[in-house]
Amino acid sequence: MDILTLEPQNHLNDSIVNFYIKYLIRERLPQRLYQMGISRRIIKDMHIFPTYFYSSMSNLVGGSLYKNSFDGRKQLWKNMKVWTTGVNIFEKKYLIIPVNYALHWTFVLVCHPGLVVGVSAKSDSEGMYQNQEQTKHHCTIPKSFPSFPLRSCILNFDSEKKPRRHRPQTINDVIRKYLNACFENSFYYRPVKLSTPEQIREQAGKVFTSTSMPSLSPICPSQTNTDDCGVYMLDMLEKVVLDPPVVNNQFLEKKGNRWHPFTLKSISDANKKRLEIKAMIYKIIERKSEELDEDDESDE
Repeated sequence: MDILTLEPQNHLNDSIVNFYIKYLIRERLPQRLYQMGISRRIIKDMHIFPTYFYSSMSNLVGGSLYKNSFDGRKQLWKNMKVWTTGVNIFEKKYLIIPVNYALHWTFVLVCHPGLVVGVSAKSDSEGMYQNQEQTKHHCTIPKSFPSFPLRSCILNFDSEKKPRRHRPQTINDVIRKYLNACFENSFYYRPVKLSTPEQIREQAGKVFTSTSMPSLSPICPSQTNTDDCGVYMLDMLEKVVLDPPVVNNQFLEKKGNRWHPFTLKSISDANKKRLEIKAMIYKIIERKSEELDEDDESDE
């Protein structure tokens, strides 16, 4: 059974991770916002992909299954567009992507992807996009990042001590390729009308780069065994969902550190988190069972 992976010294499986992520978005975050008197519309600023998303476009060692060419990205977009049906990722402030390969869990936080292509998140303040320039892609991108209150970047959260099984550069290259693929197949991408097919191919794939979207690996709590990576990931992911970072120049200068006091520090802490998740699952199962019983009684 899936719930057995919550026992100590076990790797969490996809079902448990996806279940807890849904719980965070559907119950935990709305409760937090209600307590703080904040509108639930903020939930729409964030999109969390399921665990199978990254593995659907990567190989067994985390690298991309698709060539970084115009045709390769076209195929990538065709195969992956089902994951964002009805979602405009460039209007989101945050994209959260769980990563699972080589018997290890990490996750990635993509911050303000729309900044790179001149698209503002709907709840962002006006006037954010000053000092822009038209590019040969016929889209607007920032001309001078320091003038903006917010910045676009990728944050990698990994609780494993070095040497790590997940290489941030490998993962981030896959994600930037995916973002370029989405952009090139969106209505934001308008190549110059006089461009030939060859020129369009040459222009493509150069919007989301390590320069326009730099990456950071903030200091994370270190697991002391090889089994608790999924628990550490869910705990860090929860903190990020409930209190996402304000990514600006100061944040990047500090390399994303000293932003959040992550709580897990030992195997004992991880086991307590396992029990917490298990109790939450049983509570939801019990609640659903009571709702079904009430429905049966009302039908009689």
